[in-house]
Amino acid sequence: MDDEPEGLRRKYFPRLEGEERQRALEDPGPTWGEWFFASFAKTWTVLGFLVLDVFVFDSWSGPWFIPGVVGSLAAAFYLEWLAYEYLWHRPPTEARRSHRTVPPSRWIRPVFAGRWSIETLRARSGRGPVPVRPPVESPTVDPREFL
Repeated sequence: MDDEPEGLRRKYFPRLEGEERQRALEDPGPTWGEWFFASFAKTWTVLGFLVLDVFVFDSWSGPWFIPGVVGSLAAAFYLEWLAYEYLWHRPPTEARRSHRTVPPSRWIRPVFAGRWSIETLRARSGRGPVPVRPPVESPTVDPREFL
């Protein structure tokens, strides 16, 4: 029974050796701060936007003034979009970048990279851009296994 947790640990957390271990040490992944701002806070901010939209909608439900509801929600959606882009806009990679020469509109994208995007957090800490990892190859799965 004592051997069982050790076997599970070896199965789900294998020890890395050689070149694979060296790559893991060179790029340990995001820090706690990067994870918080790039993932955790993003989810809760969107939930906060939803609560704000419900509050705006409810504030007009008493007099039920349709132009006020539409106008207020349109303004709220636009301001939420700008806030989201300001905090988390990620610049396009070279593969996705369009070849236009006109700079992007500041009405839609207020900053080049979001304040809490991974690129900005890494640049502030002096680590450079996010390393590009090769795509992970998925194992071949036989569809009959699920039947």
